[in-house]
Amino acid sequence: MARIKLLDADTINKIAAGEVIERPASVVKELVENSIDAGATRILIEVGEGGKGFIRITDDGSGIDPQDLPLEALASIASVSERVEVKTKTRGSLSGTYLRLMEGRIVESKEIGSPAGTTITVWNLFYNVPARKKHLKAAEAELVHIIDAVTEMAVVHHHISFELFSGKRTLFKSARSLTWDDVLLRLFGLKTLKGMSQLKAEGQGWSITGVIGDPLSVRSSPDRMMLFVNGRAVSSRILSAALREAYRNIIPLGKSPVAVISLQAEPSMVDVNVHPTKREIRLLHEPEIAAALTAAAAAALESHALPGRRAESMMPGPAAEKAMEAEEARTSQTVVAEGGNQSTLPLAPADELPMPLPRPPKLRILGQIKKLYIVAEGEDGLVLIDQHAAA
Repeated sequence: MARIKLLDADTINKIAAGEVIERPASVVKELVENSIDAGATRILIEVGEGGKGFIRITDDGSGIDPQDLPLEALASIASVSERVEVKTKTRGSLSGTYLRLMEGRIVESKEIGSPAGTTITVWNLFYNVPARKKHLKAAEAELVHIIDAVTEMAVVHHHISFELFSGKRTLFKSARSLTWDDVLLRLFGLKTLKGMSQLKAEGQGWSITGVIGDPLSVRSSPDRMMLFVNGRAVSSRILSAALREAYRNIIPLGKSPVAVISLQAEPSMVDVNVHPTKREIRLLHEPEIAAALTAAAAAALESHALPGRRAESMMPGPAAEKAMEAEEARTSQTVVAEGGNQSTLPLAPADELPMPLPRPPKLRILGQIKKLYIVAEGEDGLVLIDQHAAA
């Protein structure tokens, strides 16, 4: 009988990395979550070549004590990158620590001057895994995945400011806030945010809060149906289907609503080990939670559609309101360059401004006819709407 051979540390690290590090966005997510756990209030993310060249995460968290350095997580990342550099300093320490890892091992360690917090830089991801590197997408496409990952974390961790940039381009930026209004404004825009409604539901050991868009705020893809469970972005077919059910017959087929749903549940009710990335989950009492989500979303949509019942609609806070005013001013003006100088001019003289459009009638959705027409009740009676033409 052949003897079992133990794998070397480098192979073990590469296997571990292969399970959780699928692309540059995976590294960003892993390192940013470490910053969040360290109590950071500001996190900067810088990437080059869509994260394939380098990824740098800087935070103002508690720093890492050299004795407690999470070498297992860093070793996995270092095993599939050319090198990893760590600069960290705990609050109250006189000096910081610099570490350089190559092939999953520490090759240099020294004391340095450093501000409190941590900076981790990952260079040349997948340089030694050509098969994985070959199947990465172009830099701009990988940037999209990174932006999505940072955006998700910024929504649920709105008490932290995030900034993502590549070269001189700022790709995403959010400010610290007591609510997620500011992040949602940047994510969805002013028009969509004003049309969103809040929802709530709760049961034994769980509670749901969230906001959903009105039937006019739909997208061709489900990329803005954001689900969080206990503060982590997740994928759940059950919860996604429950949310879609509330919109059945009131949005066109093939379209997806915009929504941000946060579920808080007792840890024993959540199985996060469905996949190594912990993105997919299973829930105890899934049918109960799904039914409650559908009912809460349907009630929010109905309340939004009824005249005089807008109390649960999104009302921006002071910070978001200022940002909205700035956005409205920006969209109502255009910048004209003249001889190298820029002057801001109104779109048209005051006497040439178009007359304001009449306000659309307030309607209450009653149902649908053969998936072609929406039946609604207005102030003057019944209204038939061709939903495909309206889309």
